[in-house]
Amino acid sequence: MAFVSMNFLSGMFTWSMKWGYRPEDTHPCKGVAVPIRKKSSPLITQPEMVRLIEYLELPRAEGGEIDAYTLAIRLQLAFAARASEILNLEWSWVDIEARKIAWPDSKTGPMWKPISDEAAVLLKLAEDRANGSRFVVSRPDESGRSILYGSYHRTWQRVLGAVGIAATGTHAIRHRAATDIANSGIPIKVGMALTAHKRLDIFMGYVHLEEGQVHEAADIVAASRAAKLAASKEKMARATRGSICPSVARA
Repeated sequence: MAFVSMNFLSGMFTWSMKWGYRPEDTHPCKGVAVPIRKKSSPLITQPEMVRLIEYLELPRAEGGEIDAYTLAIRLQLAFAARASEILNLEWSWVDIEARKIAWPDSKTGPMWKPISDEAAVLLKLAEDRANGSRFVVSRPDESGRSILYGSYHRTWQRVLGAVGIAATGTHAIRHRAATDIANSGIPIKVGMALTAHKRLDIFMGYVHLEEGQVHEAADIVAASRAAKLAASKEKMARATRGSICPSVARA
């Protein structure tokens, strides 16, 4: 946050000088060290995702924790959403028939997202346990109120510990979802609609490289290079044979 605030202030004073609101060379941020930008959330790997989803789907009788909190985790992943977008989600925003949810407000303003087959199943689970609450996921105490982020975060940390994943914030769910979207092969603009990002640079900040992808890319490049070299050698050999044959014929 300090990084963002510092850059905002620096930009504000820079433009105020350009527009004549401040004298030249009176930039108060000049010489102030810019805070180091906090690293983005670590990516939950595919093997970790397998363990995570298996645990989230495990019945309570078998050691699982299927409740409002774990349902919220699965919904956040299904919609590539911010935690607040799921914890504050109301049934009046959900249109099952049109297969979409329209949030009247979010961090980036009003938005809508489609309801996938996966999300439809999760919403049905939420509906079965709604108990008249206006919130899609409400507190387990049957008060009908929305889940507090602190409780949600603690459940997330407990789930991570149960499946052997290093502690990280709930925003890692959105990073994993955005990476899956980017790697699915759909157009970038469509992917940005699924995450509700309005700027490409912000969207790409959520997309992580996976180690397997890098290894695969290295093999593809190596194979392509070898094929080009082989083709060039064959072309040179044919050219050499073509230049030798006429002289042999004259002899």
